[in-house]
Amino acid sequence: MDRTIVYPGSIPLDTDLLQCNRNTMVALGALMKAVLGTETVVDGLAVSPTAPNSLSVSVGPGSITAFAVVDTMPFGSLATDGDGLLKMGVNLEFTTLTVSPPTIAGQSVAWLIEAAFVETDTNSVVLPYYNASNPTQPWLGPANAGTAQPTSRVQQVQLQARPGVPAATGSQVPPGVDAGWVPEHSGSWCYRAVCECTGVAIPVAPTPTWIRLAADVHNEWRVHCAERCDPGQSDGYWRRRGGRNSRHFARRRGGGLAVGRLES
Repeated sequence: MDRTIVYPGSIPLDTDLLQCNRNTMVALGALMKAVLGTETVVDGLAVSPTAPNSLSVSVGPGSITAFAVVDTMPFGSLATDGDGLLKMGVNLEFTTLTVSPPTIAGQSVAWLIEAAFVETDTNSVVLPYYNASNPTQPWLGPANAGTAQPTSRVQQVQLQARPGVPAATGSQVPPGVDAGWVPEHSGSWCYRAVCECTGVAIPVAPTPTWIRLAADVHNEWRVHCAERCDPGQSDGYWRRRGGRNSRHFARRRGGGLAVGRLES
């Protein structure tokens, strides 16, 4: 990991702190890429009904790891950087999404919950600035204009729920996945229902471009053993086997599936 050098007596620059932040992000991105590759990886984000039941679902904490670039926008005084980098968006809180049933008796509608990586500048405040003409009276905002400025660049999981076309119960299908998003869960609601008809939040089968981690994730992982699988297998890219302190996975590599085990 690159490190910034500062010296006693030298004038501190804003770029000293900004570059430290960027260097840490680049190092973590390189480490994640070495472990996970460049595929989109989803962990957590379990979906459950609200309590009491309502026309909403609750998406739990979790993360999404996606390939992006270092910075598409200037990072403070640092210029944009278009080099590729694996990034992780993290949600620590529950997210509530609203759904609605069809309005015709005998029909159901399948909803699809999608996830995407999003990076935004937030936490805007009016910062005090040094006033060279009167150091005892700081400016409010740049040039004393009172302008609020973002103080954080956050990486999170963006979530949305999209309905399919209402159809006779049993024949409903979820909508297609939007570009740039990955399917998280699907579930069906019927006419006048306040809870799901077909069970809560059915996990969507992963596609060749993204991976879902197993639920029993542990604090430390190391890759243990790997072997090729029959390219014709399509019963899921992650499957759990073994005891509670280990989990096996199946991950698409080229024409087939590479199988391994992550242990704590």
